[in-house]
Amino acid sequence: MTIPEMDRVDAMSSLLEHVVDSFEKLEILVHLYRMRSLPQGASAIGRAVQLSSRAVAEALAALFKAGVVRTAERDDCAPWWFDSRTPWATTIEILVAIYDVNRGELLDLMKNVAIERLRRSGVAVSTFPAAPNRRRAFPS
Repeated sequence: MTIPEMDRVDAMSSLLEHVVDSFEKLEILVHLYRMRSLPQGASAIGRAVQLSSRAVAEALAALFKAGVVRTAERDDCAPWWFDSRTPWATTIEILVAIYDVNRGELLDLMKNVAIERLRRSGVAVSTFPAAPNRRRAFPS
């Protein structure tokens, strides 16, 4: 891996850890990135990405705080758009490209970033799901 590739991996990991740390934020950010020239209200975004109004409002507030989306006013009807002036713009462009080509790779990267975040917080993390208790699942 070359140095620029390592920088991109670090930038992507940092974006996924600090900005796009949920699937809701990912879906909304990808949608707004694609619709750059067409600002949309929160309800239209929710319909487009099939998320509840509460999930959309929470994700938009977090993305706004991170500086990757903008709005003219802070209400439900105000239009939202991707802020192409954000320092994350290049990394978000790469994120959308990975999303389009290999969503599984992106979800795997999100999972690894989340596991690493948990490990740093001191939580014991297993990458393997716990085996189901067969006695409870299939009573005799």
